[in-house]
Amino acid sequence: TGLSANTSYSFRLVITGGANAGNSNAVALTTLSVPVSDFATTGKTSTTADFGWSAVSGATSLAIEQSTDGGTTWSAATTSGALGGSDTSATVTGLSANTSYS
Repeated sequence: TGLSANTSYSFRLVITGGANAGNSNAVALTTLSVPVSDFATTGKTSTTADFGWSAVSGATSLAIEQSTDGGTTWSAATTSGALGGSDTSATVTGLSANTSYS
């Protein structure tokens, strides 16, 4: 955990005890880039929240998820209309007043 997007890393397993102590082979990987880095709220009422983001090249569908426990669990948010791959804004509906959401 805690890795940065679009960054190269190398990993190995270190065995610290027993007859086979030592290092494993190294595995190199580059983490995926974040497809959207400007997802932001653009407005809110007591029961709705508006969001905007830049277009996502090649996307065929989009969904917004919401959390009320700081991001531990997520569920599908209800939007005012179906989201298509080329959409760049949406309104989430059905929120509870005076409730903190992620």
